[in-house]
Amino acid sequence: MRLCIIGFMGAGKSSLGKLVSSRLKLPFIDLDDYIETKMSLSISEIFKQKGQTTFREIENYCLREVLDLETAIISLGGGTPCTKDNISLIKEKSLSLFIDLPINMLFNRLKNARRPRPLIQDLNEKELKVFIEDTMLKRRPYYSQANKHVYSSKDSIDEVLHWLNTNKR
Repeated sequence: MRLCIIGFMGAGKSSLGKLVSSRLKLPFIDLDDYIETKMSLSISEIFKQKGQTTFREIENYCLREVLDLETAIISLGGGTPCTKDNISLIKEKSLSLFIDLPINMLFNRLKNARRPRPLIQDLNEKELKVFIEDTMLKRRPYYSQANKHVYSSKDSIDEVLHWLNTNKR
């Protein structure tokens, strides 16, 4: 089984992925960590040195690699499902879970955690709020294609695990 966890930056994709991975005793992969290891550069350094377009090409290549693994719980970057043919790959090769948090909750999580996130690290709070609103509007059509949505912390890990057990691929 492969599960891709998608959603906006700061939604808790890695935290949920680690919990699911631990409970199911399956490998956990954070795609950003995978990219950093493969490139021997941080995501911020890749953005600075190579630009966002090249980063998205690297990201697509690495996504293809991890989706070829037989089993894994994979936490994706916020923009991953929204570029190239990534959402089609995700839907074809895995189950997907969208962590759908309200804009205000995302803002509160991100306002003090802008570094090392290259897309928001130089934004003031007003700019950050506008960025989250505008970007979520563009990304929601991709995120909404996930097999399951969870809304904030009201959805328990047990609910997610039950859903996974009834939807194995």
